[in-house]
Amino acid sequence: MRLHRLEISGFKRIHSATVEFGEATFLIGANNAGKSSVLQAVEWLLSARTVMDQCFYCSEADPDTGENKISCKTVTLEAEFRDVPDQSSE
Repeated sequence: MRLHRLEISGFKRIHSATVEFGEATFLIGANNAGKSSVLQAVEWLLSARTVMDQCFYCSEADPDTGENKISCKTVTLEAEFRDVPDQSSE
């Protein structure tokens, strides 16, 4: 089984993004670009957790106070897996 595509909406600082994974995928970018957030989204998808803390909702820094404020009311994590074994449906 292989993760092929991950769509993220409203998670941490990611308003909307689609990540396509290949045989080997490297997340490269500047600090604070969202690399760790993508990995945390994958972790959420593969975990059995059902309740998400507010710190995972999309937020933006208030320009006046510098305080983080939630800017998205919903979080959507949608994944497409390929090469899923037949036994996984059991």
